[in-house]
Amino acid sequence: MSRVSKNLGFTVPPAMAEEFEQLAKAEQSTKSELFRRMVRLYKTYRNPIGQRTDNAEGWVERLILEAQEEERRNPMTAEEFAAETERLMDYGAERSRALGIRSEEELNEMLYAERETSRQATRRS
Repeated sequence: MSRVSKNLGFTVPPAMAEEFEQLAKAEQSTKSELFRRMVRLYKTYRNPIGQRTDNAEGWVERLILEAQEEERRNPMTAEEFAAETERLMDYGAERSRALGIRSEEELNEMLYAERETSRQATRRS
């Protein structure tokens, strides 16, 4: 049976190693998973946008490009922008109430828990 992973060995300055470990801890991730995500993102962003292949992050790039094109064609006035910002804030508050979220800290806890569940599912597959 072949290995599903390979151990890589490389060196970095101690300060960078500490920063990497702190980042993994803050992301509630292992260093290995953080490194895998970093490589995936690097592969995505090292190519010019027009040359990127479809991947998990591709829809975000397309959405951003579409929004930029829409803004270029139909720019919002300052009043329209303020009204849209207010509408989105009201929508977010309404959804939070509907989900029983009472604070930003509670929302962050829910997001971290969901990310951890997602990471564990990815590790199992």
